[in-house]
Amino acid sequence: MLTLKEQELQSYVDAKTAALQEADRILTQHKCRQADADAEALKLRSMMKDYERRCEQSATQLNSAEQKQRKMEADLIVALQKIKNLSNTQMSKEI
Repeated sequence: MLTLKEQELQSYVDAKTAALQEADRILTQHKCRQADADAEALKLRSMMKDYERRCEQSATQLNSAEQKQRKMEADLIVALQKIKNLSNTQMSKEI
């Protein structure tokens, strides 16, 4: 009877040992997956910051191009007005 109880206790110890080993394996696997997820999140944050920086640069370039365009349009209007005035002056002299 004592031997039977001893064998039963040994079975419980063996089952507990196996369960602890499995738990350790699962914890290790979880830690590896968590490290991978953290690395991926860091990479994505870096990509997002780069994207935001590029958007800001593009917006600045667009604003600069729009300002140049407005200046060129204003210069063109002034030049056309001068041409018109010179043309009117030339016509006046011919008459």
